Amino acid sequence: MKMQSAWVLMLAAALVLGLGLGPGCGKSGGEGEDGNGGNGGEAGEGDGGGTRSEGFESPEKAFEAMKEKMNKGDFDEVLPYIVPGERAGMVFLFHFASGFAGRGKENAGEIRKEFADIREKHNVAEKPEGVSGKEIGKMFAAEDKTAFLETAETFLADVDLEAYYEDLCAFVKKHSDDPPGDDPAVEMKDLETREDRAKARVVHESGEQKTAIFKKVDGRWFYSVESMME
Repeated sequence: MKMQSAWVLMLAAALVLGLGLGPGCGKSGGEGEDGNGGNGGEAGEGDGGGTRSEGFESPEKAFEAMKEKMNKGDFDEVLPYIVPGERAGMVFLFHFASGFAGRGKENAGEIRKEFADIREKHNVAEKPEGVSGKEIGKMFAAEDKTAFLETAETFLADVDLEAYYEDLCAFVKKHSDDPPGDDPAVEMKDLETREDRAKARVVHESGEQKTAIFKKVDGRWFYSVESMME
């Protein structure tokens, strides 16, 4: 990848499950298999500013659906696949990563202005009140999942998550030098399930392995943002 190192670091974290850049941010289409929206299909009730999802029957099905989207570069369609109570965390990751866009480029000022316009459109501040970017980075680096998710939830409490995520996806896609997704996920192995939580290793084409965490909500399985902090 050829993106700026700081932005790469955040996007790599956000895209830890093999996410790639692609079209169709947050849009839905016809009904999909397993009630999860299939290829952009409409799903059941969820949270997140209108985002809808019923989840999946098992962690394995959640992985296969996510893998299909990610390997096609459709990371922008997976917000409904995230644990309902953690979607603000997913959007917050992309918000934070977008703040690094344009660094080192001749048109950095224009790119920053574009991001500012998106934030203004959705009435989103540049950062949480009283919390510095460095502190947010420390939360992430220290794997302080609770603090990170609570900060995201408070920061984006009045935001239409689905709409804001859609615009962030388009912004990230437009300004990435070399979109991630060139190392697709191949398989999931070593799945361990304990009650309403599951953990596994996702193997990528390069041989690299990353952690995936799933959570069961109301009997259905979703990807957890905690995967991105392992």
